[in-house]
Amino acid sequence: MGKARLLATLAPAWALAAGCVQTGLIGLSDGDGGSTDGGGFTVGAADAGRDAGCPSGETACGTGCTNPSTDPMNCGACGTACAAEQICSGGQCVCPAGGTFCRGGCTSLLTDDQNCGACDRACAAGIPCEAGACAGGPTDAGPSDGGTTPGGDAGPDDAGTADAGPAPRCGPRQTDCGGVCTDTETDPNNCGGCGFVCPDGTCANWTCPCATGDAGYVVLAADGGQPYDLAVGGTSVYWTDQVAGTVMRVGVNGGMPVTLVDSAAISPSGLFSPDYLALDSTDVYFVNQDDDAVIKVPLVGGAPVTLATGGGAWPFGLAVDQAYAYWAIDTTGEIQKVSLGGGAPVTLVPASSTNQDSTYLAGVDATSVYWSYTGSPGQSNGAILKVGLAGGVPVTLASALDYPIAGAVDGMSVYFTEGFGIDAVVEVPTSGGEPVTLASGLNWARGLAVDGSSVYWAGGNTCSTGCGPSTYNGTVMKVGFGGGPPTVLAACLRSPYDVAVDSTSVYWTDLYGGTVSKVTPK
Repeated sequence: MGKARLLATLAPAWALAAGCVQTGLIGLSDGDGGSTDGGGFTVGAADAGRDAGCPSGETACGTGCTNPSTDPMNCGACGTACAAEQICSGGQCVCPAGGTFCRGGCTSLLTDDQNCGACDRACAAGIPCEAGACAGGPTDAGPSDGGTTPGGDAGPDDAGTADAGPAPRCGPRQTDCGGVCTDTETDPNNCGGCGFVCPDGTCANWTCPCATGDAGYVVLAADGGQPYDLAVGGTSVYWTDQVAGTVMRVGVNGGMPVTLVDSAAISPSGLFSPDYLALDSTDVYFVNQDDDAVIKVPLVGGAPVTLATGGGAWPFGLAVDQAYAYWAIDTTGEIQKVSLGGGAPVTLVPASSTNQDSTYLAGVDATSVYWSYTGSPGQSNGAILKVGLAGGVPVTLASALDYPIAGAVDGMSVYFTEGFGIDAVVEVPTSGGEPVTLASGLNWARGLAVDGSSVYWAGGNTCSTGCGPSTYNGTVMKVGFGGGPPTVLAACLRSPYDVAVDSTSVYWTDLYGGTVSKVTPK
């Protein structure tokens, strides 16, 4: 989904690399009843003046007053509810002392063999988790104990050697692939990522030479343009194409593509560059880059309806729930929403003087909106944040990140890419905590999507002109929530860009190949 402004930013390293928003369809109306600010936008219900009549330190939420620093039903902001086992402390949902919130609830990373040292890091069957590490690692064998003493230190009564402890961190530009540190730029057995084996044993610049395209996937449509964002819903795949100026649909098994919207339906001048895309059960929602508008059209086709215009402020990312469409403003850091029926945009998070680098919307769940501030490449000043659906004070979930681009939300975690080379796929719990790197050593990962067990993305350089199949090194990959070597689902692609998933397949756009494809099974 990276657009012209982002592409210009990344041009020195790669002409096209970005993270893509996968939208959530779950959500609740927040009914915030905000007021209009001086700029003509409606500010969410957490704006100044709404706490009149409440005691000091409390906030008006609904019909009563509460303390958002401690109220687990309104933690940090009205409507932000903590999970059943969590408490609200300092305006953040946290587990009781010593606990960490993982997919199964609050647990101890020191002893949980399904979340050993980090969420979703499971020990092998029958292996316990001890002090945050799976038991059975290197041990000593000194003469005083005649065998093994896990954790034993060499001393007067023990001539054995101390445990080796955790494996050493891999050096710069190296990746831990199955316990072995390697350089995925040149390793033919881990080329461009762990587990990607080059058939001819040659890997250079994260690239396997490809004599022909990969035959393991199905091309659903070839629209002749440059397909960007896509989403899958029901029996169809939907995408936007900026060059062709269209919003398209095709069946999940292929067939004749259908044009839902073209430039003639939007702008008499023909200025129409559809961008980010989202779906609900009745409509397709998209951003028109040329007038910064959020527009919808029925899934079956029909007249497009403009829900909101940005007035020169470019929406970055798009997500919908049952009542609203949400987006971020690229250069100001604002988070906004509008009713699915249209109306005045509501500002959930106002413009920030300190967070005006690129802002990417990740998505929404039943309580919050999630996004990233990228910061500056190499400066580790990016962050992942959230705010309640009614607005309020943003909560930082992770900070000191290197150019994070938020990509997907699943109700438990926010998934994003990190690094200006976009060389890692990372997750952080929606309640906050230590980010977990699921895959690293990647080559321009982008277009994240998630299902109940894995994260999916596209990667590799793109090839716009003057290239042939032997230079294609694009891939579509996945990794499980516990991390580990990624699985390559499709390889030797020209320029895979955005990714979506359903219960059986992975779908992607190919930016310069002008195609929409899928691979089954996923």
